[in-house]
Amino acid sequence: MKDATELLVLLRSKGIEVQADGNRLRFRPADALTPDELELLRAHKAEIIRLLTTPLPIDPAHALHLAHESRAAWAGAMRELAELAGWPELPFKSAHRVAPGPIPWGHFVRLASIADMRAVLTELQRIVANLGTPKKGSL
Repeated sequence: MKDATELLVLLRSKGIEVQADGNRLRFRPADALTPDELELLRAHKAEIIRLLTTPLPIDPAHALHLAHESRAAWAGAMRELAELAGWPELPFKSAHRVAPGPIPWGHFVRLASIADMRAVLTELQRIVANLGTPKKGSL
């Protein structure tokens, strides 16, 4: 075990919750700790307390979840607008373009950065707005 962070990761992966309570460490379930793990907790106690009591700007797991949701939202909006626009060929920055058709658009959506998606979405919105509303037909 190299450091306190690795020990915390190991214990959490085993379902052991470790909390700082002042200058003490509390953990549960206590019977899940091996004697070696208990000794490592004692050896790294000060560093573990510091890690547990230093606030992070944002929970990394939550940030990852938000990033995934954001990317999924951008991708969904892009697919919908590209389909409405007829899967057009679309230049999106110097020397780059999305080829026409659903397959090239699918590749683009999987590989594009959020910045590229934003630029392409703006152009797709313009294209769709210029399509106008379809006229009602009659039989």
